[in-house]
Amino acid sequence: MNEDEVYVRAPDPDETERVTPLVFVSGFLHHARAWDKYMIPFFSNKGFECRAAGLHNSLKESITRLQETASSNTFPPVIISHSLGCYVTYKYLESFPCSAAVFLNPLPPTHAALDIILSRLKAIDSVLYSHVLQSKSFAPIVSDLDALQRVLFRQSMEREKLEHFVERGYFDDRHFSLLNDIKNLRPPRFEKDHGIPMLVLGGLHDDIVNFDHVKEVAEYFGLNPYEDDEYVQFNQNCAHSTVLDREGLWSADVILEFLNAHGK
Repeated sequence: MNEDEVYVRAPDPDETERVTPLVFVSGFLHHARAWDKYMIPFFSNKGFECRAAGLHNSLKESITRLQETASSNTFPPVIISHSLGCYVTYKYLESFPCSAAVFLNPLPPTHAALDIILSRLKAIDSVLYSHVLQSKSFAPIVSDLDALQRVLFRQSMEREKLEHFVERGYFDDRHFSLLNDIKNLRPPRFEKDHGIPMLVLGGLHDDIVNFDHVKEVAEYFGLNPYEDDEYVQFNQNCAHSTVLDREGLWSADVILEFLNAHGK
């Protein structure tokens, strides 16, 4: 396992340690270390052991990485996944346990994830879409601050922060082959009567994952997005990158409330 693809942070020694560990799964265009900007420090300071796993070029290897990261804990973890990482978690849950699951800006559980992303890119910027399609890579986005802002962030995000994120290596342009792999496999299968506590959070300004996608994920796991508003919510201030936007700490508060309510 690549050490640069898995990040571990122990609980804050001044806080009461929680029994249930947290495993974070990277999303579209995000490197595992992106979780260490806001989310991991937030939950470590609340007493949680935190681990973050990056995605691989194939779905099978991404699931293996998640399984290895999750099984390194004594207790089944809470899995908090973002965007493309949610799909990896859907497939993981077909075979492996967790004590709860949180889905942030989740791509729906369909083999058409690549088509969804490409169609959204085309709507955002047709020229950028063409460059991605021709290169079969997301490097045209990751190498361009303006493109990153249009695709992942609210337009009011400060330029200096984007530059800092790039310098810190928070982005990953290698997900095209993983999405293509998903396209050639059957969609995940999951029983709605699963008994796993679940929370689904979208972003009101997300141009990649819209309300219908979040609704599809919620319904797939047996949640009603109109009635189960405790478990299906939208961050009013975030676009797709809940992970690297300080406004995403609203989502962290919602997740913490969810974890406390379920004794995690």
